Amino acid sequence: MALDYVFTKLSNKGGELCGHYPLDILVLQSAKEDCGLAPTGAEMNREYNRTSVESSRFARARTRFAVPVILLGTTNICRSATLSNTGEILMREGGDFVSKLLTDINGYWNGTSDQSTTSSNMTSSVRYTRGVAEQAIDDEDNFDEEQDSILASSYAGTASILEPLAHCESKVDRYRQSDVELLKSLRVRYICDLMVEHRKYKYGVPVTSSEKADTHDRYKDFKIA
Repeated sequence: MALDYVFTKLSNKGGELCGHYPLDILVLQSAKEDCGLAPTGAEMNREYNRTSVESSRFARARTRFAVPVILLGTTNICRSATLSNTGEILMREGGDFVSKLLTDINGYWNGTSDQSTTSSNMTSSVRYTRGVAEQAIDDEDNFDEEQDSILASSYAGTASILEPLAHCESKVDRYRQSDVELLKSLRVRYICDLMVEHRKYKYGVPVTSSEKADTHDRYKDFKIA
């Protein structure tokens, strides 16, 4: 591959981005002039980086975010899983947080990391928790402002049920919007949906869904086949 393409590596050490992808994810940038392949002109996928991936990976089932695997001229052919729903997003996000925290604690007790690094990471974990709580409060406030007329006529018990649901919906929206931005940075125009059903259920709970089933029509700019 190094003889034919210019590419960058996205580190996935320990499966920190996705446990189902290789340790090094190769992101093709352009074909070399003397390789006999269709020229790409300017380098592709320069906006595809760790930051864009981390902000969108929970939008896809098992965090299998979109990865460009074939570069034909200026066209990316990518692979990814289908969309994850609220239940999986919360499960994966919580599992990721706990895994990082346990790794830091284990490294400290086994002497594989120094105390200052571990303390710093644990402090970051605490800040992350506070950040999630603060974001939840912000989302709740925004939701309350937009739904004043509805909540004013609701019982207090009903409002207490709607608040966490609104936060979950906000979380799904944030990840899916980031997923849309990631696809656009890869210049994706067509999505080949291999799911027969619109939603996949486990024990009666929807865990994944097709782009066609997105109720907010976030994927309207793509042609879904």
